[in-house]
Amino acid sequence: MQPSRLAAVLGFLGAFIGSFLPWVTVGVFSVAGTDGDGGITLALALVGGLVIGLSRSPAASIVAGLIALAVVGVASYDAVNISNKANAANTIVQLHASIGAGLVLVLVSSIMASFASFAHAGAQGKSRPIQEFACSECSFTVRSDARYCPNCGVEFSPPQVRRYRRVE
Repeated sequence: MQPSRLAAVLGFLGAFIGSFLPWVTVGVFSVAGTDGDGGITLALALVGGLVIGLSRSPAASIVAGLIALAVVGVASYDAVNISNKANAANTIVQLHASIGAGLVLVLVSSIMASFASFAHAGAQGKSRPIQEFACSECSFTVRSDARYCPNCGVEFSPPQVRRYRRVE
């Protein structure tokens, strides 16, 4: 698996796991992400992970990147919303509310998944080894690891030296 694809899959996995963890903590109490918008991030992370993990096309990597950005949007909205409500509640009652580890994990992981998905889309098709080429003598299609043309018998030299000689 390519490093960018692996990073994207791990990012979506982190967002998936973070959706179950606490998103807000008030004193000794915490609220899991699945009690609110964590269900949305859970579903999006699952779909995004499947898209980037199972598909081979650059378009699928772009779709996965857009899904990851949607998760970033939901997590960012909730982080700002929790911070605002925590500040408002702190002025009324002396309770300390904070963003939970699950929301932080979803936010960081989905940012990683978006960058990795877009990087994977850009890297696809750029570094593929040559699988076949045409023989310069007879234009027969030959596998890249062949030493001789199966059609005309010409011997292929290493790519650094472009000399051909006929084998008889």
